[in-house]
Amino acid sequence: VRNPPATFFYRAEGWSMLMAGICSGDILIVDRSVSPQDGDVVVASWDGLEPTCKVLKMCPDHVELHSRNPHCPNIVLEKDCEPDIFAVVGVVRQITRSAGRVRSR
Repeated sequence: VRNPPATFFYRAEGWSMLMAGICSGDILIVDRSVSPQDGDVVVASWDGLEPTCKVLKMCPDHVELHSRNPHCPNIVLEKDCEPDIFAVVGVVRQITRSAGRVRSR
């Protein structure tokens, strides 16, 4: 954690970022002091909705949030929408040992 006062943790839910290596239950390290850029993995929220983790695509007249799972839709935010978008700077995955097997959750 480079900037503790600007950092928070968010637990991922769902499988929309599976092909980016982010699984349901992972803990995302989010740094509000990092300016997100096109192509970054971000946590975004808007209109009072629950935050979501997606890949940021900045277009000239709107913002898109892309999934990394072909079974999950992308999100298009129109230009009048004012989302909160924060850069994800790390992922923590808990590994446990169960019945002689190692599994991630």
